[in-house]
Amino acid sequence: MQILQSLMGTSPAVRSAENPANSILDEWTQGNRTNTGISMTPGRALEYAPVWQAVSMISGDIAGLPLEVMKRDVDDGRAADKGHPAYRLLARKANQEMTAFIFWRTILTHLCIWNRAYAWVIRDQNATPLELIPLLPDRTEAKRGEYHTEVDDQMRSIKATNVLHFHGISTDTTEGCELVTKARNSWSMGLAAEKFGSKFFKNGMRVSGVLQHPGRLRETGRENLENSFNKKYAGLDNVAKVIVLEENAKFIKTTISPDEAQFTGTREEQVRDVARWYNVDPSLLGVAGSVSYNSKEEANRAYWQSGLMPWSNTIRWECWDKLLTEQEKETDSHIIEHNTMALLAGDIKTQAEVEEIWHRLGTRTANQIARSHNLAPVGDSGDQYYITSNVQPADVPAEAPDAPVTDEPARNDILATSQVVLAESLQRAINRIGMRARRLSKNPAKFVEWLDSGIHDDVLVSIVSVQARAYSTLTGQRAEADRLIAEMILDVQRSLNLVIDSVSGEELPEAVDTEMSKLEGNLPKQLSEGIAA
Repeated sequence: MQILQSLMGTSPAVRSAENPANSILDEWTQGNRTNTGISMTPGRALEYAPVWQAVSMISGDIAGLPLEVMKRDVDDGRAADKGHPAYRLLARKANQEMTAFIFWRTILTHLCIWNRAYAWVIRDQNATPLELIPLLPDRTEAKRGEYHTEVDDQMRSIKATNVLHFHGISTDTTEGCELVTKARNSWSMGLAAEKFGSKFFKNGMRVSGVLQHPGRLRETGRENLENSFNKKYAGLDNVAKVIVLEENAKFIKTTISPDEAQFTGTREEQVRDVARWYNVDPSLLGVAGSVSYNSKEEANRAYWQSGLMPWSNTIRWECWDKLLTEQEKETDSHIIEHNTMALLAGDIKTQAEVEEIWHRLGTRTANQIARSHNLAPVGDSGDQYYITSNVQPADVPAEAPDAPVTDEPARNDILATSQVVLAESLQRAINRIGMRARRLSKNPAKFVEWLDSGIHDDVLVSIVSVQARAYSTLTGQRAEADRLIAEMILDVQRSLNLVIDSVSGEELPEAVDTEMSKLEGNLPKQLSEGIAA
């Protein structure tokens, strides 16, 4: 059949989940049948809640990241080139009917289901891109430098240079391995568990079985007995009815109960499987007890690196290749990339600290910071760049420091104020440790593992570093954030190890809470005062 189509120059009939012309045999030969007996198609995959959630989450998150055309300047900086023909298509409106968000969400949905996606680049006579039209992946194929696709019920041939072709893992470098086909046995097992649960509740939460009658029944008698039994005792409406068996008949169970089949555990494990296919943490799909992170920033970064960044790179480099001119690519004057600031931003406190550092280093003005948070500018003075006065080039010899404050009362006031500020930052650090200790103490094994690993947390030093430097500058006494945190962790480890040796696993959460409350009340002040001692 394929040879005949090739000789006639026609494409094979397009198969899709929505095409009713496809027979059961078509699905079988395409590898959509599974070991569970449930046929798995792209449409059927989206009926499975974890797949729907994963696709909705990934497609929505990447579509929500602005995809911008950036232009480099002479100093190797870069800024959005809003006048570039591709900028509006990628970041604002892809075509007359679709905004950029809807366009990219459609493309990502295709990628998450078919592992490939296509978009037709419509250009003017000068090859300037005018519109991006998504193509159906199950109706598009690459062949001899062209793409053959179905648009408005008509077959079209489009030059490869006018098609954005995105794909994931591939064995032939041209087409992505179809995800639904590869994952069909895994996902169908989840659907089978759902079907089992539906049937179980439909039958009034009763298992199926065999009615054993001591006598010999005619066919009519068997049917009458079966119909009568099902009518009286099967279904949700007949729950809690007493079963009465006459003539020494017996009911023999032939299926196992959900508890015996580990129904709940099976369903949860299938959700974990879906998370593995999409390379995201199971906690994002609602699985309790999965890996947790110390902050929103860490969780978002892990999600970006494992689940989103591969798709982002696939998109940006294909757009770079097809939407920039040869001169722009040759001179490397433009790049295309996602703006991930919103996704990777930490909590509001962390954002404020980062903005403060950028402002002190002279890399951002007050108005730039305000605009990034949708705040009104502070006036003309907000456009001025500032830099810390005691910063100097590395190759310039250091000048002699200003004479220390000799007035004893003034010096004591500075020392006391600096200690309070430093103690407050140490308090935030110990509170962070305490929050994690209390959470992990509910699982003694994880708590011991965390304690033995050294309570490693890169964020702790950053919490204290700014205040420690300020303390050193104002008082002339050396305060190193990493040393202070190391002392804090050592004291916490020493105290919590004593707790572990003195209580049982059940008593551990309460004992840890009591000990951490003591440490939170005393340790920050002790550490800050210890510097001046």
